[in-house]
Amino acid sequence: MALRMTVGARFALSVGASVSIAIVVTIATNMWLTSRMAMDAVQHELNVVDGFFRTRLEDTAQRALSMADEMALNTAVQDAFAARNRDALSKMLVPHFADLKQRHEVVQLQFHTAPATSFLRVHSAAKFGDDLSSFRFTVVDVNNTKKPVHGLEYGVEGLGVRGVVPVFHHGAHVGSVEVGLSFGKPFLDDFKNASHAEAAFFLKTPQGFRAFASTFATLPQIGMADMNAAMTKRSQALPIRIGDVDHAFVLAPVNNYRGDAIGVVMLAVDRSSATAALNDTWKVSLGVGVLLLAVTLLLLFFLNRGIVL
Repeated sequence: MALRMTVGARFALSVGASVSIAIVVTIATNMWLTSRMAMDAVQHELNVVDGFFRTRLEDTAQRALSMADEMALNTAVQDAFAARNRDALSKMLVPHFADLKQRHEVVQLQFHTAPATSFLRVHSAAKFGDDLSSFRFTVVDVNNTKKPVHGLEYGVEGLGVRGVVPVFHHGAHVGSVEVGLSFGKPFLDDFKNASHAEAAFFLKTPQGFRAFASTFATLPQIGMADMNAAMTKRSQALPIRIGDVDHAFVLAPVNNYRGDAIGVVMLAVDRSSATAALNDTWKVSLGVGVLLLAVTLLLLFFLNRGIVL
């Protein structure tokens, strides 16, 4: 009897242990696969959001370029600029700038003589004549090449999305005209409304990274090493908790009109639904595993009794 009980107990213990290990491995594998699929889905969502951010930035730059081009093709503007008649140009454009700012978010409209001397700031008509050639490379490039450029550049009015176009009068180059659109909080707010993603832009400065604009209620703290790495390559999706909500975020470089990285954008999406789904999967898997283990132990108990009897 003792021998039969020992054999039965050993058999039950062996089978029970094997089933327990199988259940644990199955639950762990299921959770790993589910977690991996959820993170892949979040990574895909962030890829889409990043692509949308860049498309929106390019569309804004193209819009600035189109507005500058329209201004450069206006014959009355060409005549006044070629004659260096600042008063005539001011009377023509200054009264309408407030409407441009309100309807099209134009933050600056400016004419330059070569290589980059401010002839008229429509947005600030009293200030003119300063040489911008040491830092307004879009203007220098346009007046040197006689070709339009568009994109991000830092200027007297700050960082903006700029479209700069050469101006000709009867075939002769007379200078350039620039339209600048906002790249600050209004741009990011519009992006958030369209994408439902949080965004923050950090401008690279000699002192480090400066938060330039953000849609976050509380700006997350990101390590300097991660920010520096993101200047050359977009990061993978990373989890972060913002307030009481789980998010995933990426860091990615933002380039100026020449293609040089000038800062980092942080894009974050709400992943609370994915977290909730993972928790539900964990509960279901654990419940099924416990049930299977209980059934197995019950069967082994009766099997062990059969062997004993």
